[in-house]
Amino acid sequence: MLVAIPFGTGCSYDDREADDGRIFISGDPSCAECRIVLEELVTLGSLEDPASIASGNAHTACIVGRLSTGEYVSSGIAGGGEIFVYDHLGTLVGRRGRRGEGPGELGQNLSVIVGPADTLFVVDRSQDRLTTLGPSGNYVASFTLPPRVFGFARLADGGFIFHTLAHGIRGGDNPLLRRYSGSGQELAARQLPSRRMVRQRMADMDRRTVGPSRTGDYWAARYWTYEIQRWTMAGRPDLTIVRDVDWFPPGDPGSPDDVRAWFQEAPPPNILRHLWEAEDGLLWTYSIVADPRWTPEPESDAEYLAWSRRTWGSPRSRR
Repeated sequence: MLVAIPFGTGCSYDDREADDGRIFISGDPSCAECRIVLEELVTLGSLEDPASIASGNAHTACIVGRLSTGEYVSSGIAGGGEIFVYDHLGTLVGRRGRRGEGPGELGQNLSVIVGPADTLFVVDRSQDRLTTLGPSGNYVASFTLPPRVFGFARLADGGFIFHTLAHGIRGGDNPLLRRYSGSGQELAARQLPSRRMVRQRMADMDRRTVGPSRTGDYWAARYWTYEIQRWTMAGRPDLTIVRDVDWFPPGDPGSPDDVRAWFQEAPPPNILRHLWEAEDGLLWTYSIVADPRWTPEPESDAEYLAWSRRTWGSPRSRR
């Protein structure tokens, strides 16, 4: 069992500032008037749809976006070779794109960002490609992605930041963050995996959460620790925020054995899954932490198998 905790850092922070410029935020917000209220708007997808959101993956970034019409688009996490459109009630009403390997065609393992004028930017991890679709689903452009894209964000200048998993279990010489122009030109490659994780032959576990910044280039945080950096357009970190709370101790995996134990003998680790900066300047984060009541239990795969058969025709097609 997992508990998702969104948090906005706009109310207060303590006065500590480290010599390296880090700002520490401790405890809970002290703003008496601040409230985080979650309101259910719509339920998207069902097992009866030709493709839907796989259970257990709803926390993944960029699988749902909202159009200017009030409709929603969803990539369905593993996708069905198309982007699906739902009305404000959650009813499937249309599709964008088509399945295939040619220009403008989509594979599986898709994510989507809604851009200006309802343009769709689709990250297709199965084909290492970003495809741009127009408002009607027409093909606009595409470019090749770096291999093994895990996280990404569209930046204020129309470019992109991609977090790529390190190649192989060592992978110590492969930068994790790559900045691209809107037309697909690589502009910068930054941040190598931690030396400790390289020594442990776990470089591909050194993961990042990224989001666009309104005043800089982008925000980035390590998956396992609540320390967030803002990067300038010149490629330098100019602000570091550390959230110091007892419900999010460092969850950095210590060894491959730790990883193998997750969800079996040990609870899932804490992860900082999303971050984004709102128009009012608040920086929001979304974390997942293990429920203290967590106990090992066998997971039923029946629902996922049914979803997979409807999406791809055979559970053997899963990646």
